[in-house]
Amino acid sequence: MSVSPGLWQRAKHAEPADTIDVFERAAEHRYYDGQELLRSGGRYSGAVYLLGYCVELVLKVAYCRMVGVGPSDPIWTRMNVLTGLAPKSIRHHDIIDLHQKVSTQRITRGLAVDPIFEGELQRLSLLTASHWKEELRYRSVVALRPEASEVDEAATWLMIHRDDLWK
Repeated sequence: MSVSPGLWQRAKHAEPADTIDVFERAAEHRYYDGQELLRSGGRYSGAVYLLGYCVELVLKVAYCRMVGVGPSDPIWTRMNVLTGLAPKSIRHHDIIDLHQKVSTQRITRGLAVDPIFEGELQRLSLLTASHWKEELRYRSVVALRPEASEVDEAATWLMIHRDDLWK
C-alpha cells in the first residue's frame, strides 16, 4: 500500500524555512480558520486555540521585524542569536513575554508611543494570555463564547494594526 505525502511533508516542501513571510501567512490562515469556528457556534475551544496562535504569530513577526530579521531570513537562526532562546523554548509561545519584547523594541526604536495604542496592545495581550496557552492543544476543556470573543477581539485588533506594531 502506498501512502501519499502528508500535509506536513507538503508544507515543508512548499515552505522549507520558518520566515516572516511564512509566519504572516500562517497568522492570516489561523485568523480566518478561528473566525470560521467562532461563527459556526459551539466550536469555541478551537476558535480560542487558533486565534491565540494568530496573536502569538503577529507579536512574533513584529518583534522579528524590529530586531532586523528580513522577510525571508530563517527566523529561528536569528531568534536564537537575538534572544539566546532555543527554537522550541516555551517562552517563544508566551504572549506576555512577546508583548514585553515588542513594547521594549518600540521604545528602543523611538517609535511614536501613543498611550492609547500601547494601552490597547497591553490590554489585549493580557486578555489573550488569560485564555490562551500553547498547551491548550492537550486539554479537553470547552471554551465559552465570551472567552472566544475576547481572544477574537485581540486577534482582530492585532491583524488590523500588525504593521503599526513595528513601523
